[in-house]
Amino acid sequence: MKSSGKQRLRVLVFIDWYLPAIKAGGPVRSLEAIIGRLAEDADFTVITSDSDAGSVHPLSGIETDKWTKAPDGTKIFYCGAQTDPVGIAEKLLQVESYDCLYINSVFSYRFAIRPIRKLKHYFPGKRTILAPRGMLGAGALQIKSTKKRLFITAAKWTGMFRDIQWHVSSEQEAKEVRSVFGNDRAIVIAPNLASVSGKDLSGRSKSSGILRLVFLSRISPKKNLLLAIESLRSVSNATITLDVYGPEEDEQYAAECKIAARDLPSNIVVRFNGPYERSQIQEIFADKHFTILPTHHENFGHVIIESLAFACPVILSRFTPWQNLKEQKSGMNCDLTAADFTKAIEVAAALSEADYNEWEKGALNSAAKFLSDDKARAVMLNVFRNATDRK
Repeated sequence: MKSSGKQRLRVLVFIDWYLPAIKAGGPVRSLEAIIGRLAEDADFTVITSDSDAGSVHPLSGIETDKWTKAPDGTKIFYCGAQTDPVGIAEKLLQVESYDCLYINSVFSYRFAIRPIRKLKHYFPGKRTILAPRGMLGAGALQIKSTKKRLFITAAKWTGMFRDIQWHVSSEQEAKEVRSVFGNDRAIVIAPNLASVSGKDLSGRSKSSGILRLVFLSRISPKKNLLLAIESLRSVSNATITLDVYGPEEDEQYAAECKIAARDLPSNIVVRFNGPYERSQIQEIFADKHFTILPTHHENFGHVIIESLAFACPVILSRFTPWQNLKEQKSGMNCDLTAADFTKAIEVAAALSEADYNEWEKGALNSAAKFLSDDKARAVMLNVFRNATDRK
């Protein structure tokens, strides 16, 4: 898409983790897609940490505590553990001007709370934009719920989120913001963009009674791997393999998942493969029949569009934007019960190769439809344009 000819936007971004970080999942992928898809119309400057999620060690291949340029030209400052991101921004704003401030978190002290409190006056008129990234969903709020409730109460009392614009990816996420912070919030809905290089991997071998599943996500209560494992327990008429890829964000929860996996009947095998690199994606999907993700909440789900783009249908909870999958033969939506996921798994396992190949085509069609819609790009660009003083 060609540039509209308007003056290029300049956006200052705060995010806890950014490329080459991979363990944080969706928020990193969402920002990567925004920067990539809007490159012709906007310049982004990113202030982030120098480590990956759950790590205290600097990322490989980056320079800490200095301004650098990513391969795509994005200006990035990777803050060391003792570096104040707000201080870096204040020095930058003395010599550079930006049209808006884009925050990618609600609860991060270093990269959301302090930047909003200390920098909002540089960006008046709702030029501070906050993307909650699914953090206000009921499932997400259940994790460390007491601490989050106290923060929300304090934020309301102090008016911390007054005079900002909320960027949400769906009407459901807009309802979540209103439910938590009130109906008077300034909210703009712009679907998440995706930057996916999929490949038609259809034509996989598939016999009725054989099923190869894959789970690619952080191992944490929110992503709900334990439910996927428990739902396999009742499947007696099929041979199933579940390959798990992703970092152990919650070690205790990961241990529970491994114990549950060891107790499964002999016709079920669960393999824990650890974190994966982006370069491995095609290889991982090459022989998998379905992706399974019983998540408590996703405001988008990059692994979902990635799976579909590799012609791999999905078995999901109902708490994602990806709905009515069965009608499109691209997947199945389930209630958050082991029984409902068991039913979906049994349907997938029973598919013959000919029937399964139709589901592969459905997955590809769903991905192609989403990725070819350039309206989402224009809507996302307007999130930034409409927040500025330019008209």
